[in-house]
Amino acid sequence: MTREQAPAFELAGLSVSYGRGGRRLLALSDVSLHVERGETYGLVGESGSGKTTLALTLMRHLPRAACVEGGRVLLGGDDLLAAGERTLRRWRGRRIALVPQSAGSALNPSLRVGTQIAEVYRAHGGLLPAEAAEAAARMLTEVRVGDPALVLGRYPHELSAGQQQRVLIAMALASDPEVLILDEPTTALDATVEAEVLELIESLQAELAAAILLISHDVRVVARLCDRVGLLYAGRLLEEGPAEEVVAGPRNPYTLALLRCVPSLGARARLEPIPGQPPDLGAELRGCSFAGRCPLVRARCHEEAPPPERVTAGWTSRCHYHREVPALRTALESNGGPPALDHRPQPGTGPPLLRVDRLSKTYPAAGARVEAATDVSFDLHEGEVLGLVGESGSGKTSVARCVVGLEEASGGTLELDGSELAWPLRDRPREARRAVQMVFQNPDASLNRAVSVGSTLRRSLRRLGRDGKDASLDELAALVHLAPGDLELRPRALSGGMKQRAAIARSFAGSPRIVICDE
Repeated sequence: MTREQAPAFELAGLSVSYGRGGRRLLALSDVSLHVERGETYGLVGESGSGKTTLALTLMRHLPRAACVEGGRVLLGGDDLLAAGERTLRRWRGRRIALVPQSAGSALNPSLRVGTQIAEVYRAHGGLLPAEAAEAAARMLTEVRVGDPALVLGRYPHELSAGQQQRVLIAMALASDPEVLILDEPTTALDATVEAEVLELIESLQAELAAAILLISHDVRVVARLCDRVGLLYAGRLLEEGPAEEVVAGPRNPYTLALLRCVPSLGARARLEPIPGQPPDLGAELRGCSFAGRCPLVRARCHEEAPPPERVTAGWTSRCHYHREVPALRTALESNGGPPALDHRPQPGTGPPLLRVDRLSKTYPAAGARVEAATDVSFDLHEGEVLGLVGESGSGKTSVARCVVGLEEASGGTLELDGSELAWPLRDRPREARRAVQMVFQNPDASLNRAVSVGSTLRRSLRRLGRDGKDASLDELAALVHLAPGDLELRPRALSGGMKQRAAIARSFAGSPRIVICDE
């Protein structure tokens, strides 16, 4: 097979492990898949299933604790695992590019956006500084960034999440790669910007010859954008086939369970999570990795790992009883789904717990003043859930940061239990700081990269008035389904979903009365 005939990339029997406590724990186990040139392949799975590990393996950018235990990785027919560092530096960006999960963490906070995009053109295209700057502006226009000249002169923190994501896509496309990896490209975006980014990706599919690996937890996104889909669970590929057919009629209990987790717009039914928890990283599994949570499980499932069973041409499922999945789906749907939200606590009718009156916030920008929020007023009662909805850049996060005390409002008043509360956090009494907490849009903003998750949570327990002992820590971790072993890890060793769980635990460490959840 010539290089032109070879798939854009191919994995054959790939196994990857992480070192922890003197042990090697498998994160990917015998994964095989290929993506053709011009094809879009969706990789779907729960948090911690190994999706990002697979992407980092393709980039040969795994952390030092990781090790490729076996298998092959081919990039256009070339052995990626055998390539030297000089070759990899040439291939990264030029032949294969990654748009990482967290745009805010991927961009250099100390460099202007224009400098960062132009650097790609200078490194891979050999352009002079002036030429690279012009190319950067053109690329921002191609990814539909409004007022490119203004954005090029800003720092990443001055951009909305949607703008940051478009900048990353622009950087990835700057060298016209053969393979483009999009790792959860819409996770941190609001609905309007998510739709815009998905539309952008659709237009890129028509314009690019590159193969696209789209990593997502959202099966609806994959069904809309992808030609084929693979379902990854606990490091194993459980189902693979044409995206539309797999989503319309799954033949693996795991795929069906993921589909039933998707909320429906306008429905007041509870979400239907998958019962139980995924196996711990590196758990020794003799049989099917999903057996512990599967409604079709039988004794054979615990003893014998299912091979890839053929459903139709190009569609396989690793399930001994995949022919029974359609009947299982019919039975579950006939039961009427999860119960409606009938038992939520009713909000109080007395004075509000929190009152925001005529909040305004302005920021200086290029010698001018930008109004992020103007005359925002609302009340929040005990037991009430208030939704603050708006497009990216509409001021939602600015309002949230003012209420929690991280930004000082330019005008207006804030009351807690009828008493006026200072805007700056430093001027608030300890009880008020404990009462109002925030879950940030990006979990990295609330986790210290230098210490373990357990150390971060212990500090929060101490600072917010609880004892910080192991019993309190274990109780807090259990509330967000973090295993004891997860507490020993630093944030970079966790998946995006696990980091978000740790960030939620930090916010609830002091038993707050008000929690602000930003996206």
